[in-house]
Amino acid sequence: RAIQPDMADEGASSGVGSDTNEESYEAKWGLNLEDVYKLAVDQYKKGKEDIRLNYEERLNAVAYWRQATRGKWDESKTQDVGYFDVIGNDRKKAWQALGDMGEEEAKKKFVDLLLSRHPTFSQILDEMKKEREEKERQERERREREAAAREEERLKRLREEEQRRTREEERRRALEAERIRQQQEALLSQQQQQQQQQTTSVVDTTLQSETPSLQLTDETDGSGVEDLSKYAISQLSASEFISEMKKDPDSCIVVGRGECVTVRVPTRADGSALYWEFATENYDIGFGLSFEWAYQPAASSPENGVNVSPKAASPDAATRVDPLLPVLRRNSHEQVIAGRHKFPGAGVYLLQFDNSFSMVRSKTLYYRVYYTK
Repeated sequence: RAIQPDMADEGASSGVGSDTNEESYEAKWGLNLEDVYKLAVDQYKKGKEDIRLNYEERLNAVAYWRQATRGKWDESKTQDVGYFDVIGNDRKKAWQALGDMGEEEAKKKFVDLLLSRHPTFSQILDEMKKEREEKERQERERREREAAAREEERLKRLREEEQRRTREEERRRALEAERIRQQQEALLSQQQQQQQQQTTSVVDTTLQSETPSLQLTDETDGSGVEDLSKYAISQLSASEFISEMKKDPDSCIVVGRGECVTVRVPTRADGSALYWEFATENYDIGFGLSFEWAYQPAASSPENGVNVSPKAASPDAATRVDPLLPVLRRNSHEQVIAGRHKFPGAGVYLLQFDNSFSMVRSKTLYYRVYYTK
């Protein structure tokens, strides 16, 4: 009857060459001997009828399997085979013939025997290798995609962090620049006030000894200047006053940032006092008043002798100029600043509009001056 061994076959007796034995399973299929042997045993069990083995090869296959799994034949560890059990005795003899063959050698001979006689075992191993390589390729690509995604996320976070730091640095610089600007404006304003106060103190002494005393009213501030802002001569709000002044282009002056503008208004022989009103758009401006004594008006002076100078006038050494109001910042963007001063004599009033404290903004000024008899 046909022999159906549990596992294994031999290649030596079937004429399998030594090239197969010497070839590295790892290099050819990416599997070690143990993995190939297990696959060979599994294929032997599944396809006994398809494997083209003669009687002797089947005996050797069983012998290799037993040698690999149980070791050298040992009568004490095997069942007794009956005298009339021809197949059993043949298997016993084939097993005994292997002698001291090692487990690894037995597995190799079993694998080589199956490779030489199984019609598709080698193809199965090739397909398994391809599937494994495809899985490894897919896994490698997956890891590469994940690594690329992580790197992109890392670079994105770095870019966002860099942008955040840049915005913070720009904001910090802007705040620092604004703080420095405010400090400079405050310091400049303080210095101007101190200078004007010192100048006013000196001029007051000079006026008492050298100039005619001014006829002051109850509304003067001690310099002969009446502040009429609180009951504005025009009785207009700042915005209304500006709207009215826009009708006359000559009533508008743009005082550039960091600049001072002086409006020169001569006294008139037929006048007794000077009135002024002014307002600015959006922002305040500095204002001061001085009187230049060296001016001698003619009786036939034009009705409007106002002269605008982009800078404070530089009088001759012999020309005497007395400050009447120190240059101080006025809230001219909130209300109309108005005032009056009685002529102390013949000369020129110097209306000084000061924007030197602002290095950022120009100021648009609307004003008018007139006399009373």
